[in-house]
Amino acid sequence: TLHVVRCEGGRVAYEPTGRLCARLDNSGPCRVELSDGRTRELRVQLPEPLCLEGPWMLTAAPAQGFGLTAPVTSALEKLVSWREIPELRTFAGIASYQTEFDLPPVLDRADLGWVLELGDVYELADVWLNGRQVATSWFPPYGRDLTGHVRPGKNTLRVDVPNILKNHLESGEYARPSGLLGPVRMRW
Repeated sequence: TLHVVRCEGGRVAYEPTGRLCARLDNSGPCRVELSDGRTRELRVQLPEPLCLEGPWMLTAAPAQGFGLTAPVTSALEKLVSWREIPELRTFAGIASYQTEFDLPPVLDRADLGWVLELGDVYELADVWLNGRQVATSWFPPYGRDLTGHVRPGKNTLRVDVPNILKNHLESGEYARPSGLLGPVRMRW
């Protein structure tokens, strides 16, 4: 069977369903090499990434770690280390970041897959979309394929992020950030 063996400007992989797909990095020309040795030059126009800039709701609870006596909820216009929030400065545990985004119906296309890119994360990210756990990412680059999980219209994204116990035990000038720092975006 004729298939793609290489794609300059992207990656080719089989989906769990067995369908071959290409994940392209950018709009523009894309050279594809076929299994019979022929090449094809394709020109691709991809939609702009969706930047998820916020607002974000950050929550943490005493039962989720050490260093809190009461639940903390903080509205964030932009993502910051939770060590910059006085109530969470010495918290060691799991904090949740939540935001909503709209996927325009025109972008709900069978030929587009969606990847969530989380940017900087300290220490790992447990990703929930529309109330369902969809992925855990524990090393850079932090991100996951969300194809089939994103729906047209309103979507709710929650990212649970644990930090390390040293955040609670270390006094003084411990400077390692905690949490989801981003930038966060959805791209094709």
